[in-house]
Amino acid sequence: MNGDEPPKARLLNEVTFYVVADTIDTDPDTDPEYVLVTHAPTPTLKDDIARGIVVPDSVLTGQPHVTRFSTGMFSNFNEEGNPIDPEFFVSPYAPEYLMVNTPIYDRDPLNPFHHKFHNAHKYVADNPRQDEIWYIDRFIRLSFVEDDEDPIFENVNTSGWGISKIGGIYEESLGGLKYGADPIETKGMFLLQRVSEIEDLNWENFYRNVSGGNGGE
Repeated sequence: MNGDEPPKARLLNEVTFYVVADTIDTDPDTDPEYVLVTHAPTPTLKDDIARGIVVPDSVLTGQPHVTRFSTGMFSNFNEEGNPIDPEFFVSPYAPEYLMVNTPIYDRDPLNPFHHKFHNAHKYVADNPRQDEIWYIDRFIRLSFVEDDEDPIFENVNTSGWGISKIGGIYEESLGGLKYGADPIETKGMFLLQRVSEIEDLNWENFYRNVSGGNGGE
């Protein structure tokens, strides 16, 4: 999850650390400007990366690979099969929840209905119903708790609570896995741990400043 400026929370499945090239070694008393890049960067940012304006942080760390955090829990593709970073929202009817809808569309490469070896479904090439749309709905609700002494965190390391960690109750409704069946409802605990204090996601603040808020596109 990412929260940047202006206040916005997005569900990320991947983030990679880049740095603005002309801020490297320009002033020993000034840190380089870092940029977090998701799997759905703007076309302008893609071009800036290709031109070397924004470069992988491995040029600073000396490591063979760029720093990256990722998860296989969320695929994050839209209906056309393009990568996206879904935004959380708050409903006026349930302000205590932070919610996001992140469906698995038919063109999603991780859609289980298209898995060639899934024992309950046929691969699309063998599907006699070519007009069938395989859509799986995922609706997630997060409710935060104020105190890490809450019973849901029993036997969980919550050191750094309120500074580098926050958490609460995770609820998800999963529908579409079986025709005509009710959605599967899940509920449990979640714990978020800060991995970076970098605020700029996909260099949006820079593009917003130089282009009057159109995201550089």
